[in-house]
Amino acid sequence: LRRRSLRTLAACDLVTTGSEHLRQRAARHHPRVRLLPPATAAPAELAARPAPPPLRLLWTGSRHTLPYLEDLGPVLAEVAGGGQLELRVLADQAPQLPPGVPLDFVPWSLEAEEQALGWAHLGLYPLRDDPWSAGKCAYKVRRYMAFGLATLASPQGGGREALEAPTAGWIASTPAEWGSELRRILAEPAQVAEMGQRARALSLARDPLELRGTRFASILAEAAAVGRRRSTRG
Repeated sequence: LRRRSLRTLAACDLVTTGSEHLRQRAARHHPRVRLLPPATAAPAELAARPAPPPLRLLWTGSRHTLPYLEDLGPVLAEVAGGGQLELRVLADQAPQLPPGVPLDFVPWSLEAEEQALGWAHLGLYPLRDDPWSAGKCAYKVRRYMAFGLATLASPQGGGREALEAPTAGWIASTPAEWGSELRRILAEPAQVAEMGQRARALSLARDPLELRGTRFASILAEAAAVGRRRSTRG
């Protein structure tokens, strides 16, 4: 960790992190680190989705994370050759993808995102294998899960952790693995709905905002108790 981060940790009574990777990193430098993963509101009910084909893929993000999706451009173009999939991208800038990718770009808004989450079959969470990506906390994956989407994700950045893979989603590390997994999913479309149901069930049991709020309140109480003891000793 950088010196500034180490100074910040040293000044804290207690530290929270959004992923196990970050928890382990912080625990090397602080005795009290608690895991508090992201949470997201889930719709009470989901509208029925038409079965694939075409398989509806969704990616949401920003211009800063578009390169992760663009890395998969050749794979997506190859797999899309048979007209069996569609890709919708929500961001503040359109991606640069090969002409063979059937792309529907929609400028991001909360309303557009929620509509797309109800439209899609499969959420995409590609990342690069670098320290920056490793520090992500997979909020996007948990968002997909709350809306009943199956997810194909990179293992880093909390993807494997959020999906409890292979319980509620699939993992791919390299472009070749992404292509292989997409072709397998296209060959067995029924598994997409089944995996989406499992993802939704896991999300509702594990990630409700109410549960996360209760956990956060407990962490704050613990931090306050540590602070009081420190003040008394001081």
